[in-house]
Amino acid sequence: MKKVIVVSALAMLAAFSAGAQMMPDSTVQVIAYWDKGEKVMYKVENSTKQIYKSGEEKVLSSSSEKDCFEVVDQTDTSYILRLTMKDVVTSSLDDPLDSEFMSDMIGRLQLDFLTDECGDLKAFNNLYSECERVTGALPKWRDEFIKQKGHKLNSKQKERLKALTGGLATQIGDPDALYNNTVPTLKNMLFFHGLRLDTAKVYNVNTKIDNILNHSFDAEQSFWVDPAQSDTTFVVIRGVASLGNDTLMPYLEESVMGRLRESTADEDEFNQSWEQWLQEAVDTHLQVTFDKYWLWVIHLPSGWPTHVEIMTETKVTSDDEEIKTVSDYRLVFEDQM
Repeated sequence: MKKVIVVSALAMLAAFSAGAQMMPDSTVQVIAYWDKGEKVMYKVENSTKQIYKSGEEKVLSSSSEKDCFEVVDQTDTSYILRLTMKDVVTSSLDDPLDSEFMSDMIGRLQLDFLTDECGDLKAFNNLYSECERVTGALPKWRDEFIKQKGHKLNSKQKERLKALTGGLATQIGDPDALYNNTVPTLKNMLFFHGLRLDTAKVYNVNTKIDNILNHSFDAEQSFWVDPAQSDTTFVVIRGVASLGNDTLMPYLEESVMGRLRESTADEDEFNQSWEQWLQEAVDTHLQVTFDKYWLWVIHLPSGWPTHVEIMTETKVTSDDEEIKTVSDYRLVFEDQM
């Protein structure tokens, strides 16, 4: 495969504009065709912003990183892939020194995970041992980082790096937290591996949507192959899930009630404010909805995805205002290493 995936990815741009024909049997199966020693790199970007009816936008958070995958072992029934991260940038860190330090520390983490022969994710091989190794080595790595900077760092900066080390140790030292931070990327990459899909069928599966108004919701996710944009080289798969006003409004009311409760200790004042808000919600036809969209583009000759995008949109509307909170996750193939 080697560099052919890069050339094919460029060719896919033409397919999107000109259209393509699906394979004659009207089915597609995603299978890994990886070789031991093979390496690929992806750019991963996350952003969340609010968009107002006026067109004004407010960025709430953003991050990016390079995820490198290496096939470190291969058998007739399995693969072991190694994930390393670099060039980590997050809006939660304003100081370039802090960002450089965090990226350096996280870049030393090596996570190995097991897939079946089709590339379907099965388990982590070294989650607990890697947590122990990295947290144990963080102080040493920090001191090496500070030493490399030499006289460029003042005492205040050194103290801040020590505090960051403690935060990283807490995060990386918790296997559950590391699992939850890493698994979404792997699942997003490998979601369809091993599946044979009928290009004329819409599939409906149960899914869980987290962190909407501080709650999790069970929902139905639909996904389907886009036959007009797929061929024997690439398959394009789209998906969608939605939550309506009837489902979400009770939780929006609960959230508003909690904020009103925090803002006043007087019970009469709270009741008055709460009743006023409820009346305004009725008068202005307040509604809240949620939509989630998926897009996968997978290179069939290799099994590597070339593009994965997941966008969520929570929209609160009234007669005179509309506020959308949009989160966008993108994983884009960058290079065959």
